[in-house]
Amino acid sequence: MSAGIPFIPAAMLGILGHATGSLEHAFVAADCIFPALLFLLLWHILTPVTSTIALRLFLTWAALLVPFGLLNSIWLGDDALLAPLEFTRTPQPEISFVILLLAAMLLGRALQLATEWRWAVAAGIASGAVVYCYYFYAIAWGITLGALLLLGVIWKDRRLVRCSAVSLAAMIVLSVPFVIATLRGRMQGGQGELLARMGAATHRPAWLALLIAIGLTVALLRAGRPSYRVQPTFLVLGMLMIAAFYGMNFQIISGYETQPWHFWKRLAVPVAFILLEAGAANVISGFFAQSKKRLSVVANAALVILLLNTAARLCYAAVQSAPFHRASDPEISLVIWVRNNMAPGQVIGTVNPELILLLPALSANYNYVPSGLRSLTSTAEIESRYMEFACFLELKPEAVAEAAKLPSHRSRSSELLHVLGLSYVHDPVVYREFVNRYEREATSCQGPHWRLDAAIVSNAAQESAILRRFPRARVIYASNRYRLFDLRDN
Repeated sequence: MSAGIPFIPAAMLGILGHATGSLEHAFVAADCIFPALLFLLLWHILTPVTSTIALRLFLTWAALLVPFGLLNSIWLGDDALLAPLEFTRTPQPEISFVILLLAAMLLGRALQLATEWRWAVAAGIASGAVVYCYYFYAIAWGITLGALLLLGVIWKDRRLVRCSAVSLAAMIVLSVPFVIATLRGRMQGGQGELLARMGAATHRPAWLALLIAIGLTVALLRAGRPSYRVQPTFLVLGMLMIAAFYGMNFQIISGYETQPWHFWKRLAVPVAFILLEAGAANVISGFFAQSKKRLSVVANAALVILLLNTAARLCYAAVQSAPFHRASDPEISLVIWVRNNMAPGQVIGTVNPELILLLPALSANYNYVPSGLRSLTSTAEIESRYMEFACFLELKPEAVAEAAKLPSHRSRSSELLHVLGLSYVHDPVVYREFVNRYEREATSCQGPHWRLDAAIVSNAAQESAILRRFPRARVIYASNRYRLFDLRDN
């Protein structure tokens, strides 16, 4: 947590990995455990909405399967024919959304039951956990608790004030270590470099999101009190949805904006979906008030259609994506060999974007060319290291231009400029400047200037380049695609 990075999802995966024997099994276990936990939470939250079991089952399954990937659920998303369930993306939102929804449910219970202090403290502990899970959820949930506190003051509702204040105070106290770690990280120059690569320094508001937030706040202030008395959890969820829109404008205060779509896709849409289906369930239950049996039949039919549609899409996506999950994937095979056979702490050179991401993540070694998405190395040094190592391998400018060209949404890990942190979204200007710089530097290659213990090559030309500079280099790993040279004896 030295750089203020949320650690609870990683810790949970580590615990699962220890229990199951491998990190791969941990991800599989997480895909079973956390959707089941979310299902139980949704079932509990939706219990007051309807007493018809069949309808509640449909609502719960729909809230789990649909809102995190609305277009994908009807086969229309960009990656609908390849992607798994959006909710099962680990760790976000699979782990973090469960903890966030748990905090909302506990606060709702505190507002409803006589033993409010006990539930409010429990909600506060869960709120503190949210801080250590996901930056965007932490901001939105903090805004939610603060707004509920103000709402309680305006409505002169002492219970709402007490429960919100206790939960917010607990969240603040529990977040102190994280805040200290974050501030300590910000004092490191590299932390600012990483933030600059992932977002933009600006106070400019997102006007549409801000206007929506203000409008919904006014509506909740005027019309939310009656429903709050009956179903307080839905008041909490309503405020959480509004907080997502306020979160899209957090840069007004912080001066830093980074990927606001996280607030929309992983918070506003799912919570709004839960609220809308709860409202629709009230209307539908009223329509079938005289025939609950017919309601059960309709709900069961809708549930069967939903599950069959989801199963069909996932089976089709699995067939389409199966070639990309081969156990003999050359990159994974190489990384696993490095992890099992090389001493930790060695510096390995490669220009392959996927290996740049995988090597430090799955082995205890370093890249000669760091990833701009994860490293605290300065952007200038990352770019210089890439240029230097590409020159060292005697890559032609045309090869570098080809590697850096237009990204593909379906293969993020192969996008060079994205991996280096130079362009999160493809920018023709960044691309041209990058290519032009290499064309200039390729005429007078020097280096490597930094420590280099091993190098990965993918063709005979690169191998020859290695041996010209390091005649005593020896191959320690070879596959049909890669060779790994040990350079330490030169």
